[in-house]
Amino acid sequence: MAESIETRHENWLRVVWGLLYVRKGLQGYADTKGKQQYQTFISSVRDIRNKTLHDAHYELDGQTADDCLDKMITVLQDPQELIHDTFAQQAAHAIRNIKAKIEKTPAIMTETLQKWLQTNFDVDKHLKEIEGLIA
Repeated sequence: MAESIETRHENWLRVVWGLLYVRKGLQGYADTKGKQQYQTFISSVRDIRNKTLHDAHYELDGQTADDCLDKMITVLQDPQELIHDTFAQQAAHAIRNIKAKIEKTPAIMTETLQKWLQTNFDVDKHLKEIEGLIA
């Protein structure tokens, strides 16, 4: 059975929310190890970020969303560098909850997406706003 458009939007929001956690989870590591190492880890999820934020319909199917979230978790559980980093592990835990749909997407994200979808908006402007939250 095909997923509804609302479900596909929710999947998109779950991935965006996960990307915010990746950034938060890597911040402590970046503060102690430096920006170069941070860039190494963030580049692992850059393709997810680019694909997600540049999707013109703000949609993802469930399997793609779960695959993206799994990749984020894998990055945050890097066995050589991040497995013992508290912030990274907290972020990985939060992303697992997002994937399992234990935590709901924050209303502010859902409401903002609905507003964008209902109005004739400047796509580039809104993508930059979202990227600002993630970058």
